[in-house]
Amino acid sequence: MPSLHRATLRSPLLPLLAVTLAFAASCRGSTEPEVVTTRIEVGTLASPSALALQAPDTVIATVAFDATILTTGDACVRAAGGEVTVRGLVATVPPYDMVYAGSSGAAWAVVVPAPARTANVRFDVTGTATFGAVGALGTTAERTVVVRPLR
Repeated sequence: MPSLHRATLRSPLLPLLAVTLAFAASCRGSTEPEVVTTRIEVGTLASPSALALQAPDTVIATVAFDATILTTGDACVRAAGGEVTVRGLVATVPPYDMVYAGSSGAAWAVVVPAPARTANVRFDVTGTATFGAVGALGTTAERTVVVRPLR
């Protein structure tokens, strides 16, 4: 019977953890000097779209609410916000990601969720609203939100 220590070392998650840590460490540089650059770009929305965009089903007109947008990327992608545009009962947000790249040209292949970003949304009129996120590579997510009057 294998010991607990041996069973832990043989865990199928251990190689994935080691690879993830190696890629994450490479984003911050190695022991050798490396030039790290960053760029802001529209992120690719998480799949399924129900995960990509989360918002309340019902909100109150003129009262702001928080919605969560989740993108994916490799180990060198971090959430960088998003700017909400509201026109009547339609709100959209492009989710921005900050991408780190090193001068070594290393490719980071582990796909992980970027940290979620929170968007502050406010509808000023009542009715059935649409809140959508438009990501890179044609990814989209949409939620229907009922906007009720302030009583």
